Amino acid sequence: ETTVAGTPTIPESAKADELFQASGAAFRSENYPMAVDLLKRVLELEPKHKSAWGLLGLAYLAQLQYDSAIDAFQKQTETNPYDENAYSLMGAAYWRQQKYEEAVAAFRKQLEVNPLHKQAQVSLAQLLVEWRKYEEAVPELEKAISLAPDDPSPEVSLGRAYLNLDQPDKALAAFDKAVELAPEPTTWNNIAYYLTLSGTHLERAQQYAESAVAAVSADLRNISLNRLTTRDLQAVSSLAAYWDTLGWVHFQKGDLAKAERYVKASWLLDWHGEVGDHLGQIYEKQGHK
Repeated sequence: ETTVAGTPTIPESAKADELFQASGAAFRSENYPMAVDLLKRVLELEPKHKSAWGLLGLAYLAQLQYDSAIDAFQKQTETNPYDENAYSLMGAAYWRQQKYEEAVAAFRKQLEVNPLHKQAQVSLAQLLVEWRKYEEAVPELEKAISLAPDDPSPEVSLGRAYLNLDQPDKALAAFDKAVELAPEPTTWNNIAYYLTLSGTHLERAQQYAESAVAAVSADLRNISLNRLTTRDLQAVSSLAAYWDTLGWVHFQKGDLAKAERYVKASWLLDWHGEVGDHLGQIYEKQGHK
């Protein structure tokens, strides 16, 4: 809501560069529809603008308009075949649509343009893990780790791949490295969840899950509605995810009462399909068909 009548308009006489600057300001303020409108005006004046197609793709991506984003990124690569990020962003859009083959091709194309592109390499490796191509993922993850040695996420994904390749010792080594790099709730929770899914090292999984819950719970105690931030809201969502992980550890250990306590709390706080599936499995085990 605003008390100001009307909205500022960009004059019809504005030049392409002026419109592009205005579109960037709209994008940074998260006014994506306005950014799209301004970028379309840029491209009417200058169809081969060096950066406008890429920013247009990002504006569409932010609005979950994946096909439009992919088209824009494709135009950006036609305008500049050596663009530093267009193929990687195209891969991200394909990935969100679960079009894995197209996403892999886009990430690999970005790596042809720049073999040292960190985000493209990390994304390619993690996508292969999600696609369950674990053997193919391991060497790509090792490359990602060499390019981004301070990023814990490739180490977590490497541990996940090794768990699915039945190499638990290598998995634990990768997880330990991830915790060393980022001893924080997200890392603890992800490792706990993957250990739980594999049914291995459940005591360690419980320790990590409990640590994640305790840390975010402590942060949430200091929340005030008068000073609510986006980070606070994200913390609430994270707590729901961590409760589900801890509940699933208890499920795997056979303690259905504790499992129900945490997973049901997660479900009530932040409905999520995977959590609903977990709660259903708990009720099934309890005979509550």
